[in-house]
Amino acid sequence: MRDDDAAVGEPKLPDYGTPMGPDAALPLYGSSDSVVPVESAVADFDPKAERRKQGEQARAAAAARRARKSRAAREAKAAEAARANRAKREALLERKQEAYAAAERRRGERAARVHARPPAWVVKMNEERRKRLIGYAAERRLARIVFRRRARVVAIVIASTVVVGTITGVVLQSFRDDPSPTVSDGVDWTEYPGQYAGDELRTLGGPRQEEVVADNVELLEELRAAVQKEFVVSWIEHGPATEVPLENIWGGPSMLSDWQSPRWYATEEISDTELKGRVIDSVSDVLLEHGFDKPRLVNDPKTSFWTTEALKQVYGSTSPETQVVWELRATRFDNSLTGFQLTITDFSKDETGEFAEDARRDEEFYDRPVSSLAMTLTSRALLATSDEAEFRERAAPFKDKKAPESPPNG
Repeated sequence: MRDDDAAVGEPKLPDYGTPMGPDAALPLYGSSDSVVPVESAVADFDPKAERRKQGEQARAAAAARRARKSRAAREAKAAEAARANRAKREALLERKQEAYAAAERRRGERAARVHARPPAWVVKMNEERRKRLIGYAAERRLARIVFRRRARVVAIVIASTVVVGTITGVVLQSFRDDPSPTVSDGVDWTEYPGQYAGDELRTLGGPRQEEVVADNVELLEELRAAVQKEFVVSWIEHGPATEVPLENIWGGPSMLSDWQSPRWYATEEISDTELKGRVIDSVSDVLLEHGFDKPRLVNDPKTSFWTTEALKQVYGSTSPETQVVWELRATRFDNSLTGFQLTITDFSKDETGEFAEDARRDEEFYDRPVSSLAMTLTSRALLATSDEAEFRERAAPFKDKKAPESPPNG
């Protein structure tokens, strides 16, 4: 077949080694661009980089395991601490319940002993023994308050002077023209139902005895709870609440009365000075919340009105760190005057044994427990709700009347 026939029947193929045609993306053969060396291809797999990556992953996994292990340890420790705290609270609650139960048993036993006594127990008591006990205890207390023997002599001299003055006053009084110094402005002030002239407004405007008593009972509960926050004690309620009728300043019977709560005692030993301070602070906080003036630690020379010698006699020394007795007092001046007293007795500081001996005698004669803590509340000049109408009626004649210039005992 001829070359012409082949050219007609088949397409002509390009010669090998010649370019297919111009391409703008490729350099032309023979140009300067065509001599630039072709960079070698970067390998897709780098063994060193792969090992580094694996090492980093292993370290990250190890760190994660350590973190999980540490977190688990912390959670286990927290759970163990929570279990320990829960067990501690449960044990404390159990001890409190046992202490309360023991206190209730002691109260029941004490009440049974009191009720088992014959009605004439005090009358039938040996008079010589009674006088000896009373005289001895009174002598000890008097010695503390009047500064031993020399102070006693001064007190006797003063007492003698007062007696002479009283007798002289009585003699002079008998020569007065006015036979009744309590009568003024047409009324006899011995019949005044209050205590002082004009106090009926304060009395009628204030709370009634029942309200004050209820508030005092709740306050005593809060105060005992404040002590319980610092250390576990079992409280003993000694005796009933007492109501003391009052007289007016002219010697007549008043319709007002003082109310004193039962005395609450605790017998657990308290000898740590820091613990005593925490108890005082907790009780003081409650008193301030209830409107009392700033409580005063009477045994502390910094806040006491006692002299140095009196502090030694009454509290055992002049330093709170070595004193046998601490005494906290506070007063609330509102529509009713209320006083609070807390004593802390630390017999471990009683080097002479005098305080312990007095406490034992009080226990024997008055049936008072030998205690480390004692607290009480006293409210003054209260009017019962049932007496309000009679009080108004009896006070009416004295309205706008002038009282005597001085009471008969003044």
